[in-house]
Amino acid sequence: MVEEAEKFKEEDARFTERLEARSAVEKLAYNLLEMGREYEIEQLETKAKEVREWCDAVGLTATKVDYQKKRVELEELMAALGL
Repeated sequence: MVEEAEKFKEEDARFTERLEARSAVEKLAYNLLEMGREYEIEQLETKAKEVREWCDAVGLTATKVDYQKKRVELEELMAALGL
Protein backbone atom coordinates (compact mmCIF):
# COMPACT_ATOMS: atom_id res chain seq x y z
CA MET A 1 0.00 0.00 0.00
CA VAL A 2 2.86 2.39 0.81
CA GLU A 3 4.54 1.55 -2.50
CA GLU A 4 1.34 2.33 -4.34
CA ALA A 5 1.03 5.65 -2.54
CA GLU A 6 4.61 6.53 -3.48
CA LYS A 7 3.92 5.64 -7.10
CA PHE A 8 0.88 7.92 -7.20
CA LYS A 9 2.82 10.67 -5.42
CA GLU A 10 5.48 10.55 -8.15
CA GLU A 11 2.85 10.52 -10.90
CA ASP A 12 1.08 13.48 -9.28
CA ALA A 13 4.35 15.40 -9.10
CA ARG A 14 5.09 14.78 -12.79
CA PHE A 15 1.55 15.80 -13.72
CA THR A 16 1.85 18.98 -11.67
CA GLU A 17 5.14 19.83 -13.39
CA ARG A 18 3.57 19.32 -16.83
CA LEU A 19 0.55 21.40 -15.87
CA GLU A 20 2.70 24.25 -14.56
CA ALA A 21 4.89 24.17 -17.69
CA ARG A 22 1.81 24.22 -19.91
CA SER A 23 0.26 27.09 -17.96
CA ALA A 24 3.47 29.11 -18.25
CA VAL A 25 3.74 28.67 -22.01
CA GLU A 26 0.03 29.36 -22.53
CA LYS A 27 0.23 32.54 -20.46
CA LEU A 28 3.27 33.75 -22.37
CA ALA A 29 1.65 32.93 -25.71
CA TYR A 30 -1.53 34.78 -24.73
CA ASN A 31 0.43 37.84 -23.60
CA LEU A 32 2.48 37.85 -26.80
CA LEU A 33 -0.65 37.44 -28.90
CA GLU A 34 -2.14 40.52 -27.25
CA MET A 35 1.13 42.42 -27.66
CA GLY A 36 1.32 41.42 -31.32
CA ARG A 37 -2.20 42.68 -31.90
CA GLU A 38 -1.67 45.90 -29.96
CA TYR A 39 1.59 46.83 -31.70
CA GLU A 40 0.72 45.17 -35.02
CA ILE A 41 3.62 42.72 -34.96
CA GLU A 42 2.33 40.01 -37.27
CA GLN A 43 5.25 37.63 -36.71
CA LEU A 44 4.67 37.68 -32.96
CA GLU A 45 0.93 37.22 -33.34
CA THR A 46 1.40 34.30 -35.73
CA LYS A 47 3.88 32.47 -33.49
CA ALA A 48 1.73 33.00 -30.40
CA LYS A 49 -1.31 31.57 -32.21
CA GLU A 50 0.76 28.61 -33.39
CA VAL A 51 1.91 27.81 -29.86
CA ARG A 52 -1.59 28.16 -28.42
CA GLU A 53 -2.97 25.83 -31.11
CA TRP A 54 -0.19 23.34 -30.34
CA CYS A 55 -1.10 23.45 -26.64
CA ASP A 56 -4.73 22.78 -27.50
CA ALA A 57 -3.78 19.93 -29.82
CA VAL A 58 -1.53 18.09 -27.38
CA GLY A 59 -3.67 18.68 -24.30
CA LEU A 60 -1.74 17.41 -21.31
CA THR A 61 0.03 14.64 -23.20
CA ALA A 62 3.19 16.64 -23.90
CA THR A 63 6.12 16.44 -21.52
CA LYS A 64 7.47 19.23 -19.38
CA VAL A 65 10.42 19.43 -21.79
CA ASP A 66 8.06 19.83 -24.78
CA TYR A 67 6.35 22.77 -23.10
CA GLN A 68 9.70 24.29 -22.17
CA LYS A 69 10.85 24.03 -25.80
CA LYS A 70 7.78 25.95 -26.94
CA ARG A 71 8.45 28.60 -24.32
CA VAL A 72 12.04 28.93 -25.55
CA GLU A 73 10.74 29.37 -29.12
CA LEU A 74 8.63 32.28 -27.95
CA GLU A 75 11.46 33.79 -25.92
CA GLU A 76 13.86 33.52 -28.87
CA LEU A 77 11.37 35.31 -31.10
CA MET A 78 10.97 38.03 -28.49
CA ALA A 79 14.75 38.46 -28.37
CA ALA A 80 14.99 38.58 -32.17
CA LEU A 81 12.32 41.29 -32.23
CA GLY A 82 14.02 43.21 -29.43
CA LEU A 83 11.21 42.75 -26.93
